[in-house]
Amino acid sequence: MKYFLVSLRYDNFLQLKNSGYKLLGFPKFSRKIETVKPGDKFILYVGSGKSIVPGILEAKSEMFIERDLIWDDYFPKRVSVQKYILLDDEKYISMREIKNGLSFIRPEVKKFGVYFMQGLRELSEEDYNYILGKVKENDS
Repeated sequence: MKYFLVSLRYDNFLQLKNSGYKLLGFPKFSRKIETVKPGDKFILYVGSGKSIVPGILEAKSEMFIERDLIWDDYFPKRVSVQKYILLDDEKYISMREIKNGLSFIRPEVKKFGVYFMQGLRELSEEDYNYILGKVKENDS
């Protein structure tokens, strides 16, 4: 099983949420998405000044190509997903509060948003489990 962190703009997150969390889309140059298998997990990260983790989705399919509009762009590389754990709005996790527990973020870096500029980042099992634990804490 693989674990990924998906960075979304707030407006794209709202469209994903409003459509029932059924489909993730990625640009044509995104290579990591090609390795996704059903059961892989996607931690959602919303930037755009929000810097929140609203939950986790699970892949239902491998990557496939579609060329119709999704969100505000074409994002032709797609994966069908389903809800795994999604938090209520008031329980979203602040990345600012948990960032120092992630192995890929150096604590001395003040502007940690640079670590989330790529749309899809593969996570270690340890980083996934750390965030999963925080999500489960907020889900109770």
